[in-house]
Amino acid sequence: MTIQQLEYIVALDTYRHFVTAAEKCYVTQPTLTMQVKKLEESIGISIFDRKKSPIEPTVIGESIILKARSVLREVQQLKALVNDEKSQIEGEFRIGVIPTISPYLIPLFATKFAKEYPKTKLIIEDNSAQRTSSARGCPVQRAFQSLHLSGSFFCRKKTDNGKRSGECRRSLATAARALRKGSGS
Repeated sequence: MTIQQLEYIVALDTYRHFVTAAEKCYVTQPTLTMQVKKLEESIGISIFDRKKSPIEPTVIGESIILKARSVLREVQQLKALVNDEKSQIEGEFRIGVIPTISPYLIPLFATKFAKEYPKTKLIIEDNSAQRTSSARGCPVQRAFQSLHLSGSFFCRKKTDNGKRSGECRRSLATAARALRKGSGS
């Protein structure tokens, strides 16, 4: 008995049609039919009465399907638990920010970071501390590098001829929105 077979019998019960159930499970109808039959043979019980149209579960099949739905819910909860654990950051997370932009950047993410990662100590250092931390064996994991700020322009680089590239035409407000969404670093 596999989780996939349980998914197939639940889909078959839901749609009461082999082709539709197979489409919803993203498999071919023969694959679904074969796996349901294989499950029935392995447990020695017919889960579905194939003589009726639309197909219906047998009396014991209804109990098996009910339990299969419960098992699949538990599997989803287990997957969610594992994903939550994998996404947790624990310990220390060091970032370096140059002092001129830190008052603008830190408020954009610090509160949300503290809420999402309560087991993480966020250590914010000025960018010059990056070298100091690295020398102590505590490297900065993320550094906000010096940015060319001129008037209302936000510029990460200049082209070879010294002119601003297209990416430098974003305003500081646009850059702040990008950082809030996590696309800038």
